[in-house]
Amino acid sequence: MDTQDDQQMGGDLERAPGRALRARPNEATIVDIAAPTGGAVAPDEDSLFSLEPIKRWANFVLRAIRRHRVVALLSLVIATALGGMLLAASPAQYQTSATVLLGGDNILGGTTGVSTSASRQAQSIILRRDNLDIIIDEASLLDEVEKPFFGRLKDSIFPSQQTTAERTETLRTTLRTALLVFANNNADTVEISVIWSDPQQAAAIVQSAYDRFLEERIRLEVGPLREQVAILEGRATQASLLVEQLRDDLDLGPGDGAQAGSELESANNAEQDLLGQVRNAQLALAQSEAGIEFRYALSAAPEVPTQPISGNLTGYIAALMFGLVVMGLACVALDAPRGRIIATWQLEQERIPVLAVLRPAPSGR
Repeated sequence: MDTQDDQQMGGDLERAPGRALRARPNEATIVDIAAPTGGAVAPDEDSLFSLEPIKRWANFVLRAIRRHRVVALLSLVIATALGGMLLAASPAQYQTSATVLLGGDNILGGTTGVSTSASRQAQSIILRRDNLDIIIDEASLLDEVEKPFFGRLKDSIFPSQQTTAERTETLRTTLRTALLVFANNNADTVEISVIWSDPQQAAAIVQSAYDRFLEERIRLEVGPLREQVAILEGRATQASLLVEQLRDDLDLGPGDGAQAGSELESANNAEQDLLGQVRNAQLALAQSEAGIEFRYALSAAPEVPTQPISGNLTGYIAALMFGLVVMGLACVALDAPRGRIIATWQLEQERIPVLAVLRPAPSGR
């Protein structure tokens, strides 16, 4: 019922300061003849978890849509079209993953507790700033990738003004969200997964993340052994030089032995002891280098995904739901500021007595 009809029937309302609605004095309150009573209940009698307010507002929205069919249709079409264009401008998302098998601490030079600590530290290792920069470089994330038509159109209308440093920082932030690294409860596997807009780059990101993890484990586990070998080799070299100097001082030939209890004999024994330590350290290093790839083996190389994780149907359904929401809000926005009486519960919420409810006469009378 439009405003003119309401005024003729004496059913218009006006807003008053401090109150939501107020009936004009000396005028009868008339309810729209098509409005259902809605099972009105005074607010004080509503239960804590009553669905009645939801039903009332749902009915209010539906009736607003019926009264403003043209506005409802236009808002639905425009909002759905905008949502669909936004969806079409966004590239599809692809997911790929790889599983790192932790072979245990007893495989070729493993140290007790190393595998457990590695599974717990995997996320912090991969998502470290310097490793993210390497991933960005190895996966060529700064290179432009093919975008859908609306994506290219959006870029042509709103070109990016970011510098290379700003784009790199943006990619770091995105990778921290897109890269998922987690270990299972038994700490025998580490899962590396990524959700990315380009399938080739997604596979490259996971492979590079695994390489960073393995490289860090090599540094932590094999690095100390390499340093130990280097130190022992330096000491053995010094011992050999000392032996040669002593033999030169004593003018001894290659086949001449050292006298028992002499300084040369002590130097020879120290040299042989250090050479033995070097051989043992080199053997431990070789075992650790050979075993680390078995302790942190990749079950399979990350595959290039061929299907996006969500189809277009899901996205367009979301765009349609967005259009429906906008349609309801637009129609309600046309009625709400007017303060019109649409249903009896609006009066009852304001504690205004309902004198009568006019209903259309049954057809055929």
